[in-house]
Amino acid sequence: MNRLFSKTYWLDDTTEIFHGSYQYAAEKRHARSIVESAAPTPRATRTPVAGKHPALNAGELEQQIQQLEDEVALLDTSLAATHDYEVLTTLFSEREQLVSQIDDFYEKLLAVDH
Repeated sequence: MNRLFSKTYWLDDTTEIFHGSYQYAAEKRHARSIVESAAPTPRATRTPVAGKHPALNAGELEQQIQQLEDEVALLDTSLAATHDYEVLTTLFSEREQLVSQIDDFYEKLLAVDH
């Protein structure tokens, strides 16, 4: 199912649209529930590192970049919601790793475009 669809509609109390697979949508909902509970914790699952996908086309790279940028936005929300130093340090470290992955994907995207 994750490979068949590039967009997921989550029908619960409301309708949500996620630009990614079911797994991506489930991870985003889980991350949001953590943020909303005001107890941010480090994510156990990670988006694949850019170096592991040398054969991605431009569209796939742009999708990965969007997913990573969405994760950075969630981490920014978590960073703003907590005052615990250890949690802040962990979240900031995760954010830096995601930003580094985004930079790697942009470099790959530029290489594909040329």
